Amino acid sequence: MKSSVVAVTLACVACLAGTAQAALRSSDLDAFQMIPDVLATSQSNKDPEDKKAYVLIDYAVQPAKQDEFIAAFEKTAAPTKKEEGSIVYTLSRNIDDNLTFYLYSEWTGMKAYGEHFESAYLKEYLKTIAELNVVWKLHILEPVVY
Repeated sequence: MKSSVVAVTLACVACLAGTAQAALRSSDLDAFQMIPDVLATSQSNKDPEDKKAYVLIDYAVQPAKQDEFIAAFEKTAAPTKKEEGSIVYTLSRNIDDNLTFYLYSEWTGMKAYGEHFESAYLKEYLKTIAELNVVWKLHILEPVVY
């Protein structure tokens, strides 16, 4: 098993067990394909009532690759917004630099977010951004003040 896969798995398990925030960084597609399994495993440790999931992903995208990145995201966004558990799914650009994009999403629960990783369109998106050498960091958020 690659070390990045181990790090991703441990970070996800710690986060979903409530012991840490997830901060995953990898352009290794194999690592992120493990997320649904980790999420499914963690469901047995959660309350019967699945709480909403709040997710932030920051992407570092080279300027020459940004049009391709945005096109790939657009192909994924439309079907994602139709998923049963999807509440919010928005891509924004940082106005202070020319590299950073943010994906903010809300889901009915971690189970719904995990199921999102099973979709063919997301798998294609992950493959595309790996080919574009996009570096991204996944954060599972916990609301503090509404």
